Parts: sequence; structure tokens; C-alpha cells
Amino acid sequence: MNPFNEYVETLQCAHMESEFNKYQEAFTNHKRIIILGNGGSNSVASHISQDYMKFHGKKVSILSDPSMITMRTNDFGYDYAYQKFLEYYVEEDTLVVIISSGGESKNMLNCVDWCEDNKISYGVLTGFKEDNTIRQEATPFPFMVEQVNRLFDEGNHIIIMTARGRGSGIDWTDLTIQQLDRWGVKYHELEPMFHKPTADIFIDDKGISVEEWKKTVPPKKGIIAGAFDVIHPGYIRMFKEATDYCNHLTVALHEDPSTERKHKLKPVQTVEERKEILLAIQYVDDVVVYQKEETFHEYLKHYDIRFLGTDYRDGSYTGKDLSIDIIWLTRNHDYSTTKLKTDIYNSVKGPMISGVYYD
Repeated sequence: MNPFNEYVETLQCAHMESEFNKYQEAFTNHKRIIILGNGGSNSVASHISQDYMKFHGKKVSILSDPSMITMRTNDFGYDYAYQKFLEYYVEEDTLVVIISSGGESKNMLNCVDWCEDNKISYGVLTGFKEDNTIRQEATPFPFMVEQVNRLFDEGNHIIIMTARGRGSGIDWTDLTIQQLDRWGVKYHELEPMFHKPTADIFIDDKGISVEEWKKTVPPKKGIIAGAFDVIHPGYIRMFKEATDYCNHLTVALHEDPSTERKHKLKPVQTVEERKEILLAIQYVDDVVVYQKEETFHEYLKHYDIRFLGTDYRDGSYTGKDLSIDIIWLTRNHDYSTTKLKTDIYNSVKGPMISGVYYD
């Protein structure tokens, strides 16, 4: 049996479909994987890495070589040896898998913090204690916390329900209370554990999906700018991440950035074509077009939050004089419009020279 499929069946038998789906999505969308663990977990990491390479063609790295471990421990201290490994070896489109059975190892906790700080995709496999430190590193969607707190402040009675522990039988009450308090969530009651069932679909006369509910709450408008010529998965992931912070996302579409910045490429698709593609993406609610930076500056005045890449942290961006919240997005993938255009050119230049014509 394919070990990955066996792992899938184990997760599903434990009623952990939602957790598995998140991991499967991350696993599928990343070409490179780094797996880290101490002691026995390091042996598990080594075994998993072989399966990932053999059955799924992933590029996998682990820190298991004794000379490398001792060198990094000697130079940086054991608490930071694995973090320094990540700093050297994490590339765009890397998924980090951290195995920590006890959930208390300082070197693994430092790796979690580093991934969080650098917005690197990561997953944690942990167990033993329900309230271990690494479990408590979980973070909520900021927009959802804001909306729950708004409902609380408006006088609504907030009851929190969770399906945690329904399959495993573990009572997560104390950990859930600690997390809700740390996240600043306002509520009146936490429904006792095991009251909410796990299911793929809930049918209820008063039920509403989270995504539908988000559309009914007061809009928090976000905006992100770019030429978005030749859409690739990196853009999709960026738009999806942006919706964690707002419920209405506008793309400010630059007609032709090459007219003002000579180092930029001229778009090969028309503004109308790019706009049509962007509006077909489920995370995008609206598209506005601009050519001059002055126009974009005016647009910014009508939004609550904007999204920028970390490469603009040096302050070289339009609108830094405005009091608008900024979320810095890290590009943790290797997709590139320039690279994609180059690959397309290289794939057709030979046949084109030979006189082959394309539809």
C-alpha cells in the first residue's frame, strides 16, 4: 500500500478530515518540503522523507547528518540549530513539517516562531499532552476575531462551539479557553466539549456557512495592486491569504507599469483580459484600473487595509503618507510572471523559427 494513502486512512478513521484536508492542500501545493524532529522524531522524519520522494516526487530535506547537527549546535546553540537550518535551506515554495511529540522542545518552538515571523507554510505533528506549548502556537483569522468581538460589543450573546476532541475523546476545554483568551476573543459561553458533532455537511434551518456569513457583516475593504499579467498559483495564494484579513478584496490593476518604470515588463495581455481573469477568481470581489500612481493614491483613501510584499518594507511604495493599515505578505513560493514568460518563450521559439504556426 502507498504509505501516504495509509496515513490518509488513519487520519480519516480518527475523524480528522478537516485537518487532513488542510495538510493535503499544503502538501500538494508545495514542491519542496523540510521535515524536522529530535531523537525518535528525527528517525520518523527520515522515513517520511523517503516516502515523499519515492511516491510523490517531492524535493525533501531533513537535518539528520551528525556532522551538520554538531556544527550548527556548536556555532548557534542547540536551541537555534534547526532554525538556522531553515534560514539556510528554506526557499520559495517550501513547506516545513515539524515533528515534536512532547511539544515542548525549545528548538522546535523556535522553528515554529521563525516560520510564523517569515510567513513560511508549516505544519506540526505533536501529541502526548493536550496543553503542550506547541499546540498553543495556533493563530486565528484576524478578521473573524474582529467580527465576533463586534457582535459581542453590539449586545449579542456569543456561544463558542467546537468539534475538538469529538473523534479522539480528548477534552480540549482548558486549552480552548486559554487560546480564546490569548487571541482576545469576546464570548459569553463555551459549549461543553463533545456537544458539536463532526460532519462534512450540517443541515439546519438557522445555519449559515462562514463564507456566506462574511458577506453579510459590515465590509472591511482591502486592496492589493499589481499588473497581474499571466496569472499563476502564487497570485491565487496571495489573494486567498488577503481574505484572512478582510471580507471585500479589490485588485488595483496597473495598466502598464513599464511606462513609468523601465525595468518593468510590458503586459502581454490587455487590461480587459486581465480584468476578466481576475474577476473570475473567487477571492477577488472587484477590480479597479489605474495608470498613474496619483490615481492609485486616491483609490487608497477609500480602503481599510492594503496588502504589500515584504520587499516594499524599505518604504518605496505609493501611499506611505496615508494612515491605512498594511499587511505584509511574504512570497514563499517560486512562481514568477517573468520566469513564466521566459519559459513560454523558450518552449515555442524553436518551433516558431522552424515555421510552425499556432492557433
